[in-house]
Amino acid sequence: MVASNFLVPNGTIIVEVGAFILTLLVLAIWVIPWVDGKIKERQDLIRTSLDDASKAKKEAEEIRSQRDQIISEARDKARELIAQANRVADQLRAEGEQRGQAEFDRLVEAAKSEIARDRSLAVEDLSAKMGELAMSLAARVVGREMDTERHRDLIEEAVAAFKVSALVSTGTETSSSTSA
Repeated sequence: MVASNFLVPNGTIIVEVGAFILTLLVLAIWVIPWVDGKIKERQDLIRTSLDDASKAKKEAEEIRSQRDQIISEARDKARELIAQANRVADQLRAEGEQRGQAEFDRLVEAAKSEIARDRSLAVEDLSAKMGELAMSLAARVVGREMDTERHRDLIEEAVAAFKVSALVSTGTETSSSTSA
């Protein structure tokens, strides 16, 4: 048997080289273009996804910017509304105080006029009773009944003196109560 040398071509090597070239041709004609097409499709899909993600990111940034602007405007409006509500509350409080003070002043004036009227009525009533009492006392002192018509001047003088003393005493009470 002859020893074969692998460097020397024999018939099998030609078949092997032919099969190799045929495999390369099949790969070059059908497989590589198909794989290349699939790779390009995948690249296009990735590129489209990246573009969509970039657009979505830009839209999200725009929406975030709009949201921040809306929130800022809402905060400003809320501050303005709060300030306006505080102004209205202060105005209403001031008006309420003014109305309360006016009502208080009106009540004080009404009470003062009622007190003055009651005091005047009391002085008149006391004056009339003092006149009767003076006549009664004078009748007892003199020992006879006095005629009211004949001594009207005397009675009116006594009543006027009583009124003056009553006014003077109430005037000092009023001035001393106002100074206290």
